[in-house]
Amino acid sequence: MFITAIERDGKRKYRFYIDGEYRFFLTDSDLREYDLFVLIREIVGDNEKIDNLEVNLKEEVFKSIHDNAVINRGRRYALGLLSDRDYTVKGLTDKLNSVGYTAEDSESIIDYVSGFNYLNDVRYAVNYIRSRESQKSRKYIQNQLMIKGVSSKDIQQAFDMISEEHEKDGISNRELTYKAINTAIRRKLKPVDMDNADKVTKVIASLLRSGYNYSDIKQCLNEYINNDL
Repeated sequence: MFITAIERDGKRKYRFYIDGEYRFFLTDSDLREYDLFVLIREIVGDNEKIDNLEVNLKEEVFKSIHDNAVINRGRRYALGLLSDRDYTVKGLTDKLNSVGYTAEDSESIIDYVSGFNYLNDVRYAVNYIRSRESQKSRKYIQNQLMIKGVSSKDIQQAFDMISEEHEKDGISNRELTYKAINTAIRRKLKPVDMDNADKVTKVIASLLRSGYNYSDIKQCLNEYINNDL
């Protein structure tokens, strides 16, 4: 096993290529822990990347660095992210990959935090729905959650949980839909604007883009006009 290249990534971070493939990154702090700080600094110097290296790396040293530095650091990083806000599995995986963890290491880190229920796509979806159901349609929210990598099964479970909450409160899905549409109409249109076809058309188009049905939009607009809200 050989270190075949080292690439500088910022001021305090180095990417290591093992046997020709990128494998992990180490920080200045990691290098100091393994007494490699001065050595790596001397090898890289002012260059962005040093190729064609043949630095022998014993299997036990690689395992120690990988398990104790890379994976443990990744776990702490992931837990820190999750302490600030919820992530989907895909969202956290993308974040880990973006800072330099390989797909294999990201999967290991994800498995670890998932074991403590710190990462839960259903919970993420429930919170996402709660924060947006008064402004966006079910269809729109569903599409956004799918883009974020939440499975259709988890999305459905989240919607079912939200529906159960609303049933306990005596609120139907249609009532919530109408409430959201009416809120948008009141925010975007004044009664005097109802004679302005362009403004009304723009509001309808905006609501359609949010995923609401035209028939529901029309119904709410008619109620808005008749009640002179």
